Amino acid sequence: MPSYSQSRRLSRGASKNLSRPLSSPNKEYEPASFSNTYSADFDGTNDYADTGLQPDFIHTDATVSCCVKMGDFTGSQIMGTHNSKRFYFGFNGTKGVMGIQNAHNLSSGVQLSSILSVGQWHHIAVVADGGTASFYLDGVAKNTLSYTPSASTNPTGNVYIGAREHGGNASLPVNGSVDEFAIWNTALDADAVAAVYNSGIPMDLSTDSGNYDNSSAL
Repeated sequence: MPSYSQSRRLSRGASKNLSRPLSSPNKEYEPASFSNTYSADFDGTNDYADTGLQPDFIHTDATVSCCVKMGDFTGSQIMGTHNSKRFYFGFNGTKGVMGIQNAHNLSSGVQLSSILSVGQWHHIAVVADGGTASFYLDGVAKNTLSYTPSASTNPTGNVYIGAREHGGNASLPVNGSVDEFAIWNTALDADAVAAVYNSGIPMDLSTDSGNYDNSSAL
């Protein structure tokens, strides 16, 4: 499976297919201080990027992750795809939320207000693993969601970055910056997610390193 990144600001209302592999090991990245050379900015209104990827493998496990710097935590701000066949993650206010196949916690989620800050970089990830999905913030699992793995509820829309695809349209747009967006066709274990977070220092996800040994599943 390919990974995706975007190296310049998207124009208003833009929809782009992204196919550049993640490769930015030289970026200086700390949770509160990030060199914004390669990240994509989204205006929270109609900016989004279409990866061109339809994730038809969720029933056999998957992981999605990215780094985000939110401009606010107003309303729902989600990335991924949804048409009652889900693969998305993001925030509802300061709650971390996700949707996997036939299940979601968009109206509930896990409260993260004591950790999240506007204008600060955070790493978020969701791991779908055999009927249990886990939401991670900065390398630590914060919540789980039960779902029923089934090929019949794999998403039929493309994954969007900066918004959630819904019936071919962008919804619940993100106001903020996104970087290091990646999807794997396997469930990363907790050690691998922590390695990807890497204490806020981006790594080359196309190469195995330490507890991260999943580059072949990108």
